[in-house]
Amino acid sequence: MGGGWVIYFNETAAGFIQSEWTNTIAHELSHIAFPYRNRIQTLTWMKIRENSTSGGVNIYRLADELRQNNHCSAGVTHERHNPENVYVCGAEQY
Repeated sequence: MGGGWVIYFNETAAGFIQSEWTNTIAHELSHIAFPYRNRIQTLTWMKIRENSTSGGVNIYRLADELRQNNHCSAGVTHERHNPENVYVCGAEQY
């Protein structure tokens, strides 16, 4: 955890309206904060992701495609039932 993190800036997602910008920044900063505050949960989901495939083939789906997780985003850390997903998406609500 920690070092080696890369944050991609997506101008389309960020938008140019102040509230959209604020929501996007809150979302991305929450991705940085969550692993440091919740190390066990973060490590648990790292192992779940690691074991969800075998030889590049999905053993089971984590349902992390956009709108399949019932939240704000998709991909790693936005899997269904992942507490980081709930935390990060909740940060956008302020």
